[in-house]
Amino acid sequence: ASDGTIGNGYTSQLFWSNGASFGPIIHYVVEGGLTIPTPVYQPRELVYHNGLVYMGAEPKLITGERHGEIFSTNGSTATKRTDMDFSSWPRIIHFDDANQQVYFVASYGSTLPPQAPAGTLAGEHLWVVDSAFATTPVRLTNEFNADPYGYSQGSGASSFADLNGTLFFSAFSDLAGEELWTTDGTAAGTGVFMDINPGTASANTGT
Repeated sequence: ASDGTIGNGYTSQLFWSNGASFGPIIHYVVEGGLTIPTPVYQPRELVYHNGLVYMGAEPKLITGERHGEIFSTNGSTATKRTDMDFSSWPRIIHFDDANQQVYFVASYGSTLPPQAPAGTLAGEHLWVVDSAFATTPVRLTNEFNADPYGYSQGSGASSFADLNGTLFFSAFSDLAGEELWTTDGTAAGTGVFMDINPGTASANTGT
């Protein structure tokens, strides 16, 4: 929601409410040796899991730029869980409690920040991180999907379903088109499960 005081009144931030009163949920940013209380800007795709609410949001308000990270909140304060400088708001799509992993989708633009893993292509991809967010997220897809202007759109991972601990989803590559993929939570264990429409033609598994 927006209280009309931030970003010319158009920028939303995360609030708590008990039904009678409300207030902003903040996280703490360390800059120049100072700890600064900061709102959680532009929260998106809120997901509740094991007592916490997770979301993609902006860690600080920068005019004209997007810097998305994963946050969690216990309802009073928020914690920034990633430090990847994504160019979109990450969307958590699956909690794998058995393997203590969290899957999410996020993207980079054509200019990659230092946090982007080597070899990352621009566009949206599937990522995984341990459930404690104690390690650096691992990119599981990096397929090249070029639009008519030559810009990489990423793998476009979507339509996720867990089957006995294995995550199935739809994704696109220039080599196989849009097909059914699977992942075990590792980059080596992520790939096309079945090329339903052989060759570069798409099976339209995301529809």
